[in-house]
Amino acid sequence: MFIEDTTPIAALTIADLKKLLKDSLREQKIEAIPPVTTPGKRYVYGLKGIQDLFGVCHLTAQRYKDGFLAPACIQNGRKIRSLLMPKWPWIFLRTISMRTLDEIDPIAAITAEIEKFQKMPDRIGIMSVQSANQWVDDALQEPDPKTYFYDLLVEGECTVLFASSNAGKSVLATQMAEAVARENTVLYLDCELSAKQFQMRYVEGKVSPIIHRFPDSLLRAEIRPDDIVDTNLEDAILDSVAAAAEYRGIRHIFVDNITFLLNDSEKGEAAGAFMKKILALKRKYGLTMVIVGHSPKRQPRTPMVQNDLAGSAKLMNFFDAGIAIGRSAKSSELRYVKQVKVRTGLNKYDGEKVLLFKLKQEQGYTQFIYEDTVSEADHLRQKNALTEAEDLQELIDLQAQNKTVREIAAETGFAPTTVHRKIKKALELGYKPSCSVPFHSGAEQLNN
Repeated sequence: MFIEDTTPIAALTIADLKKLLKDSLREQKIEAIPPVTTPGKRYVYGLKGIQDLFGVCHLTAQRYKDGFLAPACIQNGRKIRSLLMPKWPWIFLRTISMRTLDEIDPIAAITAEIEKFQKMPDRIGIMSVQSANQWVDDALQEPDPKTYFYDLLVEGECTVLFASSNAGKSVLATQMAEAVARENTVLYLDCELSAKQFQMRYVEGKVSPIIHRFPDSLLRAEIRPDDIVDTNLEDAILDSVAAAAEYRGIRHIFVDNITFLLNDSEKGEAAGAFMKKILALKRKYGLTMVIVGHSPKRQPRTPMVQNDLAGSAKLMNFFDAGIAIGRSAKSSELRYVKQVKVRTGLNKYDGEKVLLFKLKQEQGYTQFIYEDTVSEADHLRQKNALTEAEDLQELIDLQAQNKTVREIAAETGFAPTTVHRKIKKALELGYKPSCSVPFHSGAEQLNN
């Protein structure tokens, strides 16, 4: 091929480029890389500087810093600076960062970069397209994500943790946050408890109190009431999360809970729009997020499933993983933890095997204490004559409080038709309300 100064570099083959470089170096008799003096140095600062320089996300910038840029990075505490040489061509940058100048072969460096460029995905509209094998090969170069707390949490994922009221979901979420904080800075946005309520969970005794101490890297945040007047709370919280990631470098965030953030969680369109904003933040900053959700009171005989998450059915679709907390029928202290959705790896705790914990305060620490790995079925309420009588009595008591069939169904977890049938059966058997609320019998409530 005839090559002249106007020949586009993209028109050259690797062999053409190799020959051209060799001929040029031979003719000019110059060194491959000019000596470097101190004035030629310049620095970019922090992971943000690496992000901007390479045009990559935070997680990729972190991998670059720990990988090929490691010899060129200087870190003092949390401050990072990367040494760059502005006179050298861009194509040498990654290789130069890895070695001393005497070791660099410019031809090999350029060849490697061109081969890497040729393997980059094709851009078709908003899509990046390449073979499935290439995606696998590229991903093999990245480290596997870390897991935390019995492998329930996966680095880089957005997980929802949910349970019914007073099941201990905030206690478990705080415990998970503490586990992650042993290796990372964690922000726990608490929209549920006051500072005093939080303190009482982690202090035992008054005369000589036993105080549980968290890692200093676990940060707890509350919403300032004065700042949420006449504001869009949902956007304000998401902006605050983005600011924590942008300016404080926090990459692990817990939010308790989603019902505080999303008033219209029952509406599919609103829930979808909100979760898209959450996922955009996750991808932009490489966040690991855990969001606490709620589950309506449910029938204690049925296994926990994805649909037990309160709100639109679309909500669960947006999460990478879902963790449910169930109450054990064997003891009021026991809770079991089940994975109802898994995107990374295998579902270790799928029902046949769940984690069993005891919820109690020990040494000033309200916590989930691991007991065993058990079957979910062993801790569900079994149907028998005794439990049937308890159900009938509970339904009659709720009816006596002037609650409609639909309200009773929402509170007990039974279907409305089941509530109607059981109340009718209870009345036929002569059940009376055990509470002091005046009893309202008759068909009016059964027909609601």
